[in-house]
Amino acid sequence: MQCRGGAGIVQPVPDRALPGLLVRAPTEDLPALFDGRPVIVVESRLPDTVALHGAGARICRAHLSPEGVTLRFGPPRSREAAPVTLQHPPPAVLALVAQTPLVLGRLAGWWRDGGLEPPVLIAAEGGLAALPELMTAALAAAGAAARRVCELEDRCAALRAEAEHLRASVAAMLNTVAGRSPPGMETRLDLAADPAGSTLRLAAGAAPLVVEPGMPTPGIARLSLHLPEAAGAALSVRLIGAESGRVLCAWRVPPAALPAGWLHLETPEPLLGRPESLLIGLRAEGEAGEVALSAAAEAPEEPALSIAVLPPGGRLVRPLHMDWAHWHDDAAVAAPRQAPAQMLAEARVAGPGELDAGSGAMRCLALPEGWEATRVDFGPLPEGCAALRCDLRLGAGVAEARLMVGGAAATPWRVLPEQEARPFILPVTDGAPAVAVELRGVGAAAVDLFQPVLFPATRPPEPAPEAAVA
Repeated sequence: MQCRGGAGIVQPVPDRALPGLLVRAPTEDLPALFDGRPVIVVESRLPDTVALHGAGARICRAHLSPEGVTLRFGPPRSREAAPVTLQHPPPAVLALVAQTPLVLGRLAGWWRDGGLEPPVLIAAEGGLAALPELMTAALAAAGAAARRVCELEDRCAALRAEAEHLRASVAAMLNTVAGRSPPGMETRLDLAADPAGSTLRLAAGAAPLVVEPGMPTPGIARLSLHLPEAAGAALSVRLIGAESGRVLCAWRVPPAALPAGWLHLETPEPLLGRPESLLIGLRAEGEAGEVALSAAAEAPEEPALSIAVLPPGGRLVRPLHMDWAHWHDDAAVAAPRQAPAQMLAEARVAGPGELDAGSGAMRCLALPEGWEATRVDFGPLPEGCAALRCDLRLGAGVAEARLMVGGAAATPWRVLPEQEARPFILPVTDGAPAVAVELRGVGAAAVDLFQPVLFPATRPPEPAPEAAVA
C-alpha cells in the first residue's frame, strides 16, 4: 500500500495494522461512526481542519497515544465514560488525512484486516492542502455508490419479475390441473399474406432474417407464419428482446413439420418480464434447401405473420418444436401443461363420426345412428412427456371409451357418464408415440374431447447434435 502526498512523493504504508493496535471510541460517538454516512478521519494535530467541513462528510479526529488510537467527533466531554474498544472498522470512512502517511498508516491496515477496502490515505500539511485529493476521493465514492444503487434497483426489478412469473405460473398450473379452459387469445398483430403470391426465401445457412413487428414482448402466447409451399430445410425461429438482446423463446421446426399453410408456434406460457421491443429472428438451417415464407400484403419486405397474446397466468403449454435451452435460460418446469394446440386441432376420426372445428380447448365428436366403434387419432405429441391425461364428456347417447398411447398401452374401457367429464391417464414411455381414443357404443351420441394435459419429465430431451441451433 502506498500514499501520494502533496509533493508527489510516494511513500510506503503498512498493509496491515500493527499487532496489539487498539482503536477506541466514546460510547456517544458509536452511532455516528456506524450509521453509514460518510466520515473523514483526520489526525487530531492537523491544522486548518475547518477547511474540511465543506467536503460533504463529517470530521472525526484520531487521537494517537501509546495505548492506541481514539476516534472522536468532538472534544472530550466532562463526564465521559471510558472509551469502547472497536472490534470492526467503520464502513463509511472516505479518507484518512494526516501530515505524514506513517501517522495513520497503521490505522489503514485495520480495514484490510477486517476484510474491507481501506480508505484513501492523504498526506497533507493541512486541511486546505488536502481538499483536492479529498474531493477526488469523495467523487469516486459517490460514483461507486450510484452504481451500487443501480445494481440494487436492477436486482429488485428482477425479483419483482420473478415473483410475477411465479404467481402467473402457479395460477396457470392450477387452471390446468382443474381442467378450466384458458381465456381466448387476443390477436395483437395480423399481417395477411400477399394475394399476389410474393415470397421471402430463406436459404439454408444464410444470415437470419430479423423482423421488427413494432410491438412489446409481454403477453405473447403464439406466433403464426404462413408458408406458401412445403419447406426443404429446417426453420429456426427466435423471439428476441431488442433492448437486452436476450432470446426470450425459440423453436426449431424440422422440414417434415413445415407443409404449406399456417405454422403456429406457441410459447410455454405468455411472455413475462420487463417490456421490450420485439424482434423475430428467422433462419433456414441444414446443408441445403430453403424455406419460403409468404410476404405480407402491407409490407412485401416482411413475412406474413400473426401474433396473439394472453394475460399473465393465462395457461401453461408444452409446445411442439420448442428449444428449451432458450426458455428463461433453464429447463422446462416439471408441472402439468396443456398439450400443444396442434394435438387437438389435427385430430382425425378413423371410423364413423365427425369432429367439429372446435374452440381450441374442446372439439365435439358427433356419432351417427348405427355406429358401433370408432377411433380418434390425435395430432403430434411433444417429446419429453412422462404421462398424458385426456378428458372426455358424453353429451348424449351411450358410449364407453379408452385411451391408447403407442398402439399398445391402453386404459381399461370405462363408461362415459352423461354431462360429466371423465379423465383417462396413461404413462408415456417411448419418446412421442401416437395417441388415440377408442370409443364403442350404440345409437347416436355426442362426445366432447378436451385439450389433453401433459405431465413433463423432470428435464426435456436434449436436442440431437445435428439439430443444434447455430
